[in-house]
Amino acid sequence: MGVEELQQLQEELKHWQNEVKNAEHEKDQLVLQKLDADHLKNLAQDKLAKLMEEGKEINATMTNREAEFEEKRSRFIENSSELKKDITILQQNVRAVRAKCKEIAARTKFQNGLPEKKVKFTHVDTTENGILDLEKTKNICGQFYVTTKIPFELEGGQALITFEEEKVAQNIIKKQRHNVNLDTETVEAKSTPVPLEVGLKFEIHVAISRKDVCVKHLPGYVPEECLRDKLELHFYKSKVGGGEIDDVQFNTEAKMSTITFTDPGVAQHVVKRRKHTIRNSRDTYEVTVCPHIESHLEKLQIFSGIAKRTVLLTGVRNVGEEEETIQDLIEIFFQKPSNGGGEILSIKYVSDDSVTAYFEEEDLKAE
Repeated sequence: MGVEELQQLQEELKHWQNEVKNAEHEKDQLVLQKLDADHLKNLAQDKLAKLMEEGKEINATMTNREAEFEEKRSRFIENSSELKKDITILQQNVRAVRAKCKEIAARTKFQNGLPEKKVKFTHVDTTENGILDLEKTKNICGQFYVTTKIPFELEGGQALITFEEEKVAQNIIKKQRHNVNLDTETVEAKSTPVPLEVGLKFEIHVAISRKDVCVKHLPGYVPEECLRDKLELHFYKSKVGGGEIDDVQFNTEAKMSTITFTDPGVAQHVVKRRKHTIRNSRDTYEVTVCPHIESHLEKLQIFSGIAKRTVLLTGVRNVGEEEETIQDLIEIFFQKPSNGGGEILSIKYVSDDSVTAYFEEEDLKAE
C-alpha cells in the first residue's frame, strides 16, 4: 500500500469521524428538544387541567347564580303580585275617600252666587273727631252673616212631623212603634229622630272701592302700553263718569286691568255704565266695567244639632189614597193626645218620590 493511498484513507477516516461527531451533536440537540417539548407538554397539560377545573367551578357558579336568580325572580313576581293587590286596595280606598269627600262637600256646599237682597243702611262709622268724611273714604264696606240650611232627603213612605212642644215629639220618638189608622187599613210606622248632617255659618266682609274699577274683556292682541293710553284717555272723560287717573295695572292672563282714580267716588259713577266702547286707529273693541270688590270670610263655624221638635216617621206605605189624604190622616192621628200626640206646626209626607227638606239653625238644639 502506497503512501498516497494511506493518506487518502486517513483523510476519509477523519471525515467519517467528523460525521459521527456531527450526528451525535444533532442527536444531543434532538434529545434536548425532546426534553423541552416534554416539559412544555407537561406544562400545557397542567394548564389544561387547571382550565378544566376552573371551567367546572365557573359552570357550578353559573348554575348556582342561575338558581339564585330564578329564586329572586320568583320572589319578585310574588312580591309584584302582592304589591299590585296592595295598589288595587289603596286605589279603592282612595276612591272611597274621594267619594266621601265629595259627599261631604256636596252636603256642605252652598250657592256661590248669592241672590240679590235689599240692604238697609243703618249707621255711619265715626272717628274720634266725629262723623267719617265719605268723600275721603276709599272703600264702601259691608259685613254679611250667612248660615247654611241643612238638607234632609225625605224618601217615599216617610213623613216629617214638627210638633209645637218638644216633649210631645220626644214621647212619640220614645214610643217608636205606632199603628196609624189610614181609613182603609192600619199601617205600622216607626218614629225616630231626624239624622241631620252639619251646617256652616260664617261672615262675609266686603269692601267696594270708591277709587278703583275693574275693566274686563281687554283684547289680547293690543300691546299693553297702547291699551294703557287708550284706557287713560277714555276713562278720563267726564261724559263716561271718569276723572283724573292715578294708575293702571294689567292682569294679562285674565285680560283685565284695574284703574285707580285720584278722587274717591269716581269709580261709582264709572260703573253705572257697564259697557264701554274703546276706539283706536285700527278697530273698535268693547270692554266691561265692574266694581273692584275685595271680600274674605271670617268666623267660619261648623254647627250641628238635633231637631228636638221634629220626628221622622218611616214605614207609611201608600195604601191607594192621594198623598195629601194620607198626610191629613197622619196629622189627625198624631194630633190626638190618646196617641201620645199634640199640636202640629208642620207635616210633610212623601208616598213614592223623594223631596229635600231644609232645617235652619234655629230649628236645632245643640247636642
